[in-house]
Amino acid sequence: MRPTPTSKDPAVIARHWDEEYDAGSLDFLRGLKQQARSGMIAAWLKQTDALAHVLDVGCGEGLVWDFLKPYGMARYTGVDVSAKALALAKVGPEDRLVTAALEEFKAEGETYSAIIFNEVLYFAADPAGEVRRYLDYLSPGGVIVVSMYAPDRADSGAHKHIDAVWAETDGPGYRVIDDVTIRGGVKTTTFKMRLVGRAD
Repeated sequence: MRPTPTSKDPAVIARHWDEEYDAGSLDFLRGLKQQARSGMIAAWLKQTDALAHVLDVGCGEGLVWDFLKPYGMARYTGVDVSAKALALAKVGPEDRLVTAALEEFKAEGETYSAIIFNEVLYFAADPAGEVRRYLDYLSPGGVIVVSMYAPDRADSGAHKHIDAVWAETDGPGYRVIDDVTIRGGVKTTTFKMRLVGRAD
C-alpha cells in the first residue's frame, strides 16, 4: 500500500484510495485477521440495541455490513471517499452509500443509533474534533464505535491520534462503555477499540 497523500484536497485523497482499490492493495481487509474487529463491532451494537440506523464512516466496501445484518440491523448508511470502494459494497435496498470524505460528510438532519469509525480516524487532521462533530449526529441512547490500528512504536503518528481520540472520549459529554485491545498472535498486530455513548 502506498503512503496516504498529505494533500487536504478531497479529490486527491479520493483518487489515491480509488487507485488502491484498483490495485488490490486493500484485499487483505477481507482476510481472517480483520474479522475479529467486525465481530466485536457487531456484538457491541447488538448488546447496546443500537441497530436501528448505523452510520459507517470510512466504510470502504462496507464489510462490517455482513456482520451487522444478521443481528437485525434495520438501516445502514456507509460513507467513503472512494467511489471504487462503494461500488464493491453489497448492501440492502433500504441502505444508502454516500461518496464523501470523513471531514465533509453532513447528516442533513438525520441521526444514527450507532456511528462507526473503523480504521479511519488516523487519516483525519483532527480526529478528536471529528468525533466531537459526529456526536451531534447520534440519536438519544446511541453509541460510537472507534477502532484504530496501534503499531508497536509508541511514538508513531497513529498513537498520537489514538491518544487524542481517547482523551476526547474520556472528557465531558461522553460515557465510556467498553475498551478492548485486540492483539494478533500469528502476525503481531494490535488494535485499540472503544465503545462510547453520550454522558447522561
